[in-house]
Order: sequence, then C-alpha cells, then structure tokens
Amino acid sequence: MSQASPEHNNEADFRSTKLTRAKAIDDRVVVGGDGSAEAVAVATDLLDVAREAHGGTRRRISEVGVNVRDVHSRLSTIAGIAESQDRLIVLRIVVQGPTSRIPIVWQHVGDGAADALRGALSAIEMEIQAALEALPLPATVDCPVVLAPELAAQIAHEAIGHTSEADNYVEYAEPAGFKLGYRWSEFPLTIVDDPTIPGLRGSFGVDHDGVPSHRRVLVDKGVWADLLVNGEWSKRLGLLPGNGRRVPFAESSLPRMSTTFLEAGEAEVGDLIAGVREGIYCRGTWSAGSVGMDCIIRPAWGERIRDGRLTGELVRRFDIVSEKAALVGAIDAVGNDFVMQNPAFGCDKYGQNGLGISMGAPHVRLTSVQLSPN
Repeated sequence: MSQASPEHNNEADFRSTKLTRAKAIDDRVVVGGDGSAEAVAVATDLLDVAREAHGGTRRRISEVGVNVRDVHSRLSTIAGIAESQDRLIVLRIVVQGPTSRIPIVWQHVGDGAADALRGALSAIEMEIQAALEALPLPATVDCPVVLAPELAAQIAHEAIGHTSEADNYVEYAEPAGFKLGYRWSEFPLTIVDDPTIPGLRGSFGVDHDGVPSHRRVLVDKGVWADLLVNGEWSKRLGLLPGNGRRVPFAESSLPRMSTTFLEAGEAEVGDLIAGVREGIYCRGTWSAGSVGMDCIIRPAWGERIRDGRLTGELVRRFDIVSEKAALVGAIDAVGNDFVMQNPAFGCDKYGQNGLGISMGAPHVRLTSVQLSPN
C-alpha cells in the first residue's frame, strides 16, 4: 500500500452517519434509530409499499425491515475539501422457505425510493417465488448461462475493474502474464470507467489527489487498453492519473474504480436465451468477490433453459466460480438493454471499505461457466 501523502490533512476528514430502522411486526411498524424525520418517513413508506405488494405471499413472509442511512463525508484533498451526502437504503424481506428463512435484499441510493421500489416489485416478487419454490443446485455443472444486468455488471467490476487497478495489475496480473494489450474476449466487448457521468454514486469531478476526472476505456473491442491510476502509480507507470480515491481517515489514496460498466451490444435478450440449448438464466445478486486472477459471483436464483426456452424450473444456492480470463473470454453475446446500479454497500479494498461506486451492464451470454452449489 502506498505511503501517506503530505497533501492529505486527515484532521479535516469527517464522516457522520444517521441510521433509521423500521420493521413490520404483525400490523405495526416499529421505528428506531437516530435518523431524521424525513428518513423515518422514507422507511415507513417503503414498508407500506413492500407489505401491500406482497399480500399474496404474506403468510410466508416472516419479517420486513428497512434501514435508511444518511452518510455525510468530508475529505481533505490537494484541491480543497470534497464533500458528499448519500442516502443509502436497504430493504430486507425474510421469506420462510421449505427448510430455512431466506432473506431477500433490495438496495437504493438517493431520493425517490418509494417509486423505485414500486418499479422493482415484479423482480422482487419473482425472487420471493424462487425462495419458496426453487431447488438447490444438486451438483457442480459446466453449462452456458445468460446473466441478467445486475450479474453482468459484476464481471465488469470484479474481473476487469479490480484487475485494472494499477496496484493490482502490478501485484498479480502482470506476473501471471496478463498485460495491457491482452485480448480478454474474442467478442468485441467494451468496458469503461467513467466518473464524469453526472448523478451517480461513483461520479466525481476531481479525484482525491486533486486530479480532474476523465473517462477511461479499460477494454476496447475485447482488448485490455488502460488502467486505473492514482498519482503515485501514474509516476511509476507513466499513465494518466485521475482515479486516486480514499475513504475518510485513510492515509493515502489508492487506484480505485468509479462508475464501471460494460457497454450495451446489439442482441435482443430473447435471442440470447434462444441461443442456449441447455443452460441457466441467472438473476439477482447476493454478492461477488475476487482474489488475484480468480473471482466468484453469487446469483440469487436461476431458471433452467432448455432448447432455447425458459422452462419455469427454478434453482438457487449456487455460485459462478471462474478464473477471470476464462469468465470474460466465455462472453459470446451482449444484449441491447442496459441497467446502471448504485450499490448501497460500496466497494472494499485493503481496509478502505464502503467506497461509493456505480456499475452497469446489459444482459450477457457466456458459452460455458462452472456453477457450484453453495
């Protein structure tokens, strides 16, 4: 990890959090925490939307809860003080499954949470159905998959984004033989990191080293084209800086992602599914992570595809486990849709955790990946 920079005056750093908790107990809403009256109102509204929408499955829902966290951060930078204010919202629905209680999590950042939740209710209902009806994946299998945007975005973040951070590149990618110019995919996919897009959690005008932000094309038509670099690594590698970021009270910036996304392609989503003889359409996301040149992505559930059609057979409790190069290299089609996400939980690296990022993708199809029960 890099040394402390003299330009950072950590005494000027500040992070304040106000948390409101709301929970549905029978027909009552119980509110606690030290959040604002506005946050209490948001939590209560979200509970009302969630409880009304799921009346048909209410007998199987054992708990509905909301956390609304207002986070105010202030950081010292070379260019002055950088301030941010985020409202991070997590809705948790616990379903009584056949053998255990199964949590379903929905996230939102910013205002308009109730309207956003109404727009997401169909997907939440489907995840509830999967929690109630899906069978665990019985054994490890290699098969084609279609990934919904929330999972395809994890490929951009874990496989390409983290590997393109300059310190990671030097630590484990380059020694393993993966260098700029490497062809990640025969498919001409493009993956971008762009903090200049307004209104997103990963957006910023100046990084924490005082360098103006700019768009970087990390993978251009399948080829590794650029890295994410802070001030220190810019000097080492001779690349343009602009992705030096840190969390409050950290001693130094690190090369970090901002808004990282896989650009949309030309294929209709239905055609992605139609091109699979036997595989799984993976949806929802529990988590993802990477260590060196390996990564793991955990879908919330999936639906079996047979002869190009969705069968209605639901599966859950499985992970996508792969070397990063194999995972990206398996992409053979990219949808013409696109979804951008602002995760409430942020990104963790070297103890600098919860950094605000955004990520996006369309649907993608992979020729074969390993799915392992969890």
